[in-house]
Amino acid sequence: MGLHEMLRTAITALRAHKMRTTLSVLGIVIGVAAIVAIIAIVNGATASMKEQISGLGMRTINVMIFPNALSAASSARALTDELTSRFETLPDVSRAVPTSSSNARAIINGEEYSTSVAGVVPEYAELFDSFYPTSGRFIYSMDDNRRVVVLGAEFAAEYFSDEDPVGKRLTLVISNQTLAFTIIGVMCSAGTVGMQDLDDTVYVPLSTIQTLSGSRQFTSYIAQARDETSVDAAAAEIEAVLKEVIATSTTSQSSNSRSR
Repeated sequence: MGLHEMLRTAITALRAHKMRTTLSVLGIVIGVAAIVAIIAIVNGATASMKEQISGLGMRTINVMIFPNALSAASSARALTDELTSRFETLPDVSRAVPTSSSNARAIINGEEYSTSVAGVVPEYAELFDSFYPTSGRFIYSMDDNRRVVVLGAEFAAEYFSDEDPVGKRLTLVISNQTLAFTIIGVMCSAGTVGMQDLDDTVYVPLSTIQTLSGSRQFTSYIAQARDETSVDAAAAEIEAVLKEVIATSTTSQSSNSRSR
């Protein structure tokens, strides 16, 4: 049977079964549309993930610390500046920046609003791509123990939408203490990176948070590997140090308890 005859037979069969033909075509169209939609969703999710990764940096390792979950108080006390220095001596780690985050309340025009406060060091902003102040400045080393605050873009837009807040006062309730802070800067919009919403956070010097809380402990570190190929090695080195420090502190506390 020639090609022409085959086509004529196929067309005749399709005309004879119009309903079945229509349903088949509809099924094919729906199937193709579903595949296109799935591909679009996957590409969108991939783009979002890439955006978050690029914002934090491919060399960055987020180390979450939960002192309250540690079995020994001495283990929690070990999570201090000494540990930061220890991280930075590791072969595959180029930088380790500590942070201390907590919930706080902001008092604006007599009303209280819940917010997140992050105690940070000056190097914190350098860890993120395109995270810079649009007004004023970020925290400097000279701000140690000072009551100064930098606002995330979303926080500033929500509560100071009609004015530049730099130079104004913001009352924060931190560690059950109500204190006035001077606003020294407003950051650009950077979105959410990992678990951190950079826009809906207010930033104060890490030393100020430590003074108010009476604790030198940190809640997290942001570490950077020396290059993109050494991320896994850097993460393993950090994990080994944490295990060693916590185990040593726990053993030391047990020995002290037995000697009493």
